[in-house]
Formats: sequence, structure tokens, C-alpha cells
Amino acid sequence: MLFVGVDISTTKFDVAVINQQFKFITSKSFPFNSDGFSEFITFLKKFNEPLTIAMEASGSFTLNLFEFLNEHNFNVFILHPSSLFRQKAFHPKIKN
Repeated sequence: MLFVGVDISTTKFDVAVINQQFKFITSKSFPFNSDGFSEFITFLKKFNEPLTIAMEASGSFTLNLFEFLNEHNFNVFILHPSSLFRQKAFHPKIKN
């Protein structure tokens, strides 16, 4: 099992992949458009193992990518920003 964190902005989204031991695997940026979404799917399929994807709730930007990933049968969660802030106290920052 791998975990994928997604940080969305208006023109791009950044992803980071870690394993169950919180070890950094890789990171990458994609344009926030249909080509970027398709590139992201190709990127995810290369791992060839179960993935859990999490992204911060940030309005329509999040929903567009969330729906796209759901349509491609990925396990995706949207997290509220305040819950993410509380979790930072319990987990050290992962350095890449």
C-alpha cells in the first residue's frame, strides 16, 4: 500500500508518494487540466500496487480531480484543512 498526497492550486497540482513506513518514494507536478489529469493516471498506474489518495478540500478544484480519480476507480479522500493542521503535530515532516 502506498499513500499519495495531492496539493492543488489553480494552474497545477503537486503529488508526493510515501509508503506505509512514511518513507518518501517520489513526487511530481502536473498541470491542472485534462492532460495533467491523464498524466496523473499514467503516473499512478506505474506503481502497480494499492494506492490511497488524499487531498485537501479546496472547493471546485478539488472536486474536479476527485471526480476524475473516482471515475478511474481510485481510492480517494478529501480532508478538511483544519484536520490536516491537527495531524501535523503527530507526524514529523517527511523530507525528500
